[in-house]
Amino acid sequence: MSIKLQLICFATSFIYGILIYWLYFVNRRFILKSNYLGKIVIYILLSYLSVIGYIDLFYFLNKGIFHIYFLGVLGLGILVGTKLIRRK
Repeated sequence: MSIKLQLICFATSFIYGILIYWLYFVNRRFILKSNYLGKIVIYILLSYLSVIGYIDLFYFLNKGIFHIYFLGVLGLGILVGTKLIRRK
């Protein structure tokens, strides 16, 4: 994998991490207002769609080559998302 492609994957993972936190932040209202079964269904669907979207994105970018450090950058994006979104 070339350096250019790795940098694109890093940036994509970072931005996707921020997007994932924003989606959880937006859906928190629905999760808190629904009943117990609704909470489980919303949480499972959101998690499932997030994972499938991340996998599809990597198949589109680099034919599915995945390294473990992409998860670290994704986690870093989620942490930065918590700082950016809660500040507003």
